[in-house]
Amino acid sequence: MQLSELSRQSRVPVPSIKFYLREGLLHRGQPLSPRTSAYDASHLRRLELVKILIDVQGLSVAGTRKVLEAVNTATIDEAASIRLGVAALSADRVGPQNPQESAPPELVSELGNRHGMDDPNICALTQALDTAVKAGTPVDPATLTLAWELLVKLAAATLTDLPADPTDAAEHVVIGTAIHDRLISALWFLSRREAAERLVANRAGSICQGR
Repeated sequence: MQLSELSRQSRVPVPSIKFYLREGLLHRGQPLSPRTSAYDASHLRRLELVKILIDVQGLSVAGTRKVLEAVNTATIDEAASIRLGVAALSADRVGPQNPQESAPPELVSELGNRHGMDDPNICALTQALDTAVKAGTPVDPATLTLAWELLVKLAAATLTDLPADPTDAAEHVVIGTAIHDRLISALWFLSRREAAERLVANRAGSICQGR
């Protein structure tokens, strides 16, 4: 297919596709003439991944390029592809600039020992916990452990039936990680609102019964 058809099928404007080509986010097509190239299904898949990374995950062009470079180097096995896919997205996170001020919960220490305390996600986790303490709303360790156990089960459920090709597997993991990041965040806000509304309703009912 030519550029106009690639644009139509991917729902990505031609100027954006040309920009992605210039920035190395999309591989070149097969030259047909000095001004025309042919594109195939691999370009459609890559454009979908680029859209998810930029529009859903909110990565910068530079961050997206790092993820794509990591995906393109996935040539080992399924386990390595999973680790690489998750690590590629994590690399765009920025850790806290200040050292941790309070002792981390046991769970965080265990995760830090396994993944390294300088892991971007461990840094983000410790920063969030420190912020909660400073705000006077410390996170209960039992609640943190419950959240971790539930998320481990959810993560395992999303890693079934991975493609056999390592590059395809890494791409699958990247897409799934990015989408579920937004999905879990949206469900969290909705659940908090619903829990608050139920709490208010229950308190109002208790007041009415006491009169």
